[in-house]
Amino acid sequence: MDTLTSFFRSLDACAWRESNMAAYLVCLTTDGGIPLFTRTKGNLPQLPFPVIGSLNGVCMFASNQDVSLLNTITDDAKVVWKVFNERITLIMVTSDDCASDLHLNRLLDFVFNSMVLFLGINELTNIRNVELLKRDLRCCYSLIDSLLEGTDLTGNITQALDVILCPDVSLLQEFLDDFATAVNSEFGCLFVMGKVAVATERWWELTGLETVLLSFLVRALPPCSSRDIPVYLPYGSPKVPHRLLTFQLIEGVEVCVICGPKPSLQDTETKFLDQYWRLATDTLKSSRRSHPRNLPADMVIDSGILGFLLVNTDERKCLSSVHPSGVMTGVDSQSSPSGGGVSTAKRKSLLVSFYKSVVGTLFPPQESATPLQGQPSCDLYSSLPHQAMETYICSSHHKCYAVRNATHELYLLFAPDVPNYALGSVASNTLTLLTKGKLV
Repeated sequence: MDTLTSFFRSLDACAWRESNMAAYLVCLTTDGGIPLFTRTKGNLPQLPFPVIGSLNGVCMFASNQDVSLLNTITDDAKVVWKVFNERITLIMVTSDDCASDLHLNRLLDFVFNSMVLFLGINELTNIRNVELLKRDLRCCYSLIDSLLEGTDLTGNITQALDVILCPDVSLLQEFLDDFATAVNSEFGCLFVMGKVAVATERWWELTGLETVLLSFLVRALPPCSSRDIPVYLPYGSPKVPHRLLTFQLIEGVEVCVICGPKPSLQDTETKFLDQYWRLATDTLKSSRRSHPRNLPADMVIDSGILGFLLVNTDERKCLSSVHPSGVMTGVDSQSSPSGGGVSTAKRKSLLVSFYKSVVGTLFPPQESATPLQGQPSCDLYSSLPHQAMETYICSSHHKCYAVRNATHELYLLFAPDVPNYALGSVASNTLTLLTKGKLV
């Protein structure tokens, strides 16, 4: 423990804060404590081996005493441990954002299942050669790094698939269904700038974790006209790989299908791609124009809203935007009066921080979130005499408001000049507008 204490004291507290949730991620074998890999987010020094050993040693000591070590907090940092299948231990050391541990545990779930996605569960539970496993795990780094660093996607936070609202959705759905049927696949999806515009019925039957991982995988890969990647579905098929085929239809728009051994990538490109998507070019270009608002051009959002995050808790979909009133101009649109000088990156950060401060404390987590087995909940929401349905915070630079109903949760970022008394009514009206027609 002296090693851990001295190391954390040596870290500049400002480095944690300036790095926007700076973090260390350590992956080890559970039985031997052999490091498999470490990943770092933010401008932090390399994690020394004695510290890695101490972090794992504390966990092993607790396990030997029949104690489950879940987390601990220092002055500026939080440490979370999680063991998967009694074989793989993941340790996260991160700046303490005062949010529920639920969110760090979700992130560790994503990291472990990223490994399953590439290698399958058998390789992780029956470790025959540690050095070979270390080498094989390198293919996971880009996906794991994107989950740690974050993108404009929010699925790694909400455990729901990012979607985009486009015009002519029924036409896009028809093109996709016909193409998926032609290549003998029931699992098809159309990504517009990394977000799902339409998907087949069976795609929506995958778990939220699986669909989010697939979307992050496609986003993390280098741009390519076509790909053929073997993937394991962490819940649907963790032992038998399937083929993930992706094709770029136009810049920023990709179609993906999960299929068996046939057809080959070349056959799909030459026989089916042009045949089923040639007439869709204009529709695809129109759908791309929904980015970066992620909304159709005819949907008008209140001008006081700087950003929003909408989660369908039943269907595991999420819709977000930090450009709800249109694309900002200039350097982060600091000249925009409605923007209050809040950059797009800052808007995303504020929305995510607000979401994490509410879910697991005032709002209960979604049922699909992995519970801490055998651990009684100590979150605030579980001790409240009633269910919180709305909450808000105000600062000198922005305001936030959250509202939920039986199927949806909406998190809004407002400009500071929006009066407090108007927040609730604007939030309610926006929730009605965004969920009208059950598009999300």
